[in-house]
Amino acid sequence: MNKTSTREPVDALVLHADDGVATALRPLAAGALARVGTPAGPVEVKVGEDIRRCHKFALASIPSGSTIRKYGEIIGDATRDIAAGTHVHVHNLSGRAGKR
Repeated sequence: MNKTSTREPVDALVLHADDGVATALRPLAAGALARVGTPAGPVEVKVGEDIRRCHKFALASIPSGSTIRKYGEIIGDATRDIAAGTHVHVHNLSGRAGKR
C-alpha cells in the first residue's frame, strides 16, 4: 500500500483501521492501481485479479489461518495464503457466522 493525495476520488473503501480488506466501489481490472480510501487517508493497492463491484480484496498479504476483519469485525479466517490485491471470498475465506 502506498499513501496518495486526498483530493482524487477512490475506487474502494476501508471503514475501520483494523480491516484487512477493502470493498470495491466499481469493477477493478487485474493490474490496475486502485485508490483505496482508509481512515488514515487514501492508499494505492495493485489489483491482482479482476474484482467485481462490492466485492472484497486484500489490502496486504494475508497468511493462511489468519483472521480477516471488515468494518472492524471478524468475518472469517483465510483458508489459504491471499496475496495483496486478490479477491477475498468463499474460495479463500471460511466465515464464522453461525458457527459456535
